[in-house]
Amino acid sequence: MTVSRQQLERILKAQKYRCFLTGRPLTPSDVSVDHLVPLSRGGSQDVSNLRLVTRGANHAKSNLLLQEFVELCRDVVAEDRRRKRRKRGKPKRRPRARPYAQRCDDFVSLCQDVVAETRRRKYRR
Repeated sequence: MTVSRQQLERILKAQKYRCFLTGRPLTPSDVSVDHLVPLSRGGSQDVSNLRLVTRGANHAKSNLLLQEFVELCRDVVAEDRRRKRRKRGKPKRRPRARPYAQRCDDFVSLCQDVVAETRRRKYRR
């Protein structure tokens, strides 16, 4: 089934022009269609299974179900908090290579947004 432009615009308006997963504003250059239940896991192309998200969020979610991705993000945020608590007062180590560290920081930031958006929407665990 092909999704029409009008259907995508309705989804976009219903989401108030924000990423379904992170709540970040969507831009034409960074928007991606995500399947709540991925096609690889039996999902359909039906409009009820589609949400508009940022490309980074879609890439991070990959073929996870929504609840699995939210749980992953909660775990990432919790581990980041634990790591920061342990890090206080310790001597600084040599920093990791910037591109890798930046990708990690970006993923943690994305997960923080997902967790915050989850709380805002009040998804159940």
